[in-house]
Amino acid sequence: MALLMIHKKGVTREMTPEEEAAYNAEQAAEAQHEAAEASAQRIPDIKAAAGAVIVGRYPEWKQRNMIARMVELNTKATPSAEEEAEMAALQSVWDWVKAVRAESDRLEADTNLTVEDANWSE
Repeated sequence: MALLMIHKKGVTREMTPEEEAAYNAEQAAEAQHEAAEASAQRIPDIKAAAGAVIVGRYPEWKQRNMIARMVELNTKATPSAEEEAEMAALQSVWDWVKAVRAESDRLEADTNLTVEDANWSE
């Protein structure tokens, strides 16, 4: 056990057991507060990174165009082979987005992980 010293009014002395307990409780509370602050920032950081990965590959304007095109294709009673292939490609994009979101959810759920632990789908 480390010898804890207290310096007050120019005098250095060993802490009493009560002072040591209060000091240790204060240190534990401070560490808990710092961990809570880091955790509070961890989730927004993960969400921002996931969003950047998605937007990096598919900018928002492109996402809007893909949504509009899928809606348009879904209104076709009998899509052509080319249109079915286009729908499959758009579904593949959506599957990739869901995989990125699932990785984000995994990181957010595990308090031991940070954005550096991400394995964003390529």
